Amino acid sequence: MEGYKFLHVENKANNGTYLALVKLEIPDDAKVVYPIDTEYYVTTGLIEEPISSLNYKRSIKCRCNKAKIVEIIQYYDVIGVISLYYKLHKITHTYFSEPSYLVFKSLYNDEFCYKFNKYIEPDTFDDDIYTECSHGIHFCRTILDAKKFMENNGYRF
Repeated sequence: MEGYKFLHVENKANNGTYLALVKLEIPDDAKVVYPIDTEYYVTTGLIEEPISSLNYKRSIKCRCNKAKIVEIIQYYDVIGVISLYYKLHKITHTYFSEPSYLVFKSLYNDEFCYKFNKYIEPDTFDDDIYTECSHGIHFCRTILDAKKFMENNGYRF
């Protein structure tokens, strides 16, 4: 299975910090959770209904207990705040192609580092489908969903 997400990237070669859209490989033996979009229930008033009777929708954000970066799709530089949104600009420098110069870090926990072509696992994992944000490696199933998730969190492309 594959997934997509944005990560902070520290470039040790030039001491720069950027964002990267990466492709993750999630192995067959990984635990994967497709959370229910709780925001949908709150806004539609359906939160009290039994889940089996609803035509519910899933969150665009999933989580797993094991993944590795297999591809760097695009680098972005944050060029400033415009109307309370961060404006992202694509970077086309070729020196970014060498992963050994790069440190990939979670957007929400800079202590959690990802490895290029090496599986990583979180300390804990929550397999509850009713909890959208919890312990695990979060990812989106498509590039479009990953960008939509970032836009929902104040970033503009």
